[in-house]
Amino acid sequence: MFTHEQIWEAIDRLAQSAGYSTSGLAKQAGLDPTSFNKSKRLSADGKPRWPSTESLAKILNVTNLNMTEFITYIELQEVETPQKRIPITQLTIDTDAFAPYYRRGDLIGLSENALIKSGERIVLQVKSGGILIANYIAHGQGKLRLQNFIQDDKEQTLPLDQIQWFSRIMWVKH
Repeated sequence: MFTHEQIWEAIDRLAQSAGYSTSGLAKQAGLDPTSFNKSKRLSADGKPRWPSTESLAKILNVTNLNMTEFITYIELQEVETPQKRIPITQLTIDTDAFAPYYRRGDLIGLSENALIKSGERIVLQVKSGGILIANYIAHGQGKLRLQNFIQDDKEQTLPLDQIQWFSRIMWVKH
């Protein structure tokens, strides 16, 4: 069973990972911008107000998630990051191969669970061991499409079965 607090925290995380404030997410979903305000999560007498299934359906539609994927936002364990509270893996750059964008010693915050939109930067590790940093275009039909902005700005397509993992870059500390 999920608690009232867990559901609202999941909505907050979903909005953040999609690049919106909770008000922005509500607006994108065609809802009143104040629908997810913290002040509306409890009634005047202190009873919990739960988001409606209609509101959830609308934000899931906007973020291209299904209910099973939304549940992962409820179950996420959070860690403190320099920006906001979201699940993050930290990667330290140990090469100058990504210069001038990323240099040796830079710390990059990655999220495997964040929604990735076209044009956002990702880090991926291919099964042969190499690490790439690229702009995400799309994935589907067993392939990942990306733009290698560091080398030649050309679009590349990699079979997903050759990729060990990929994650969205959430922040960089130079």
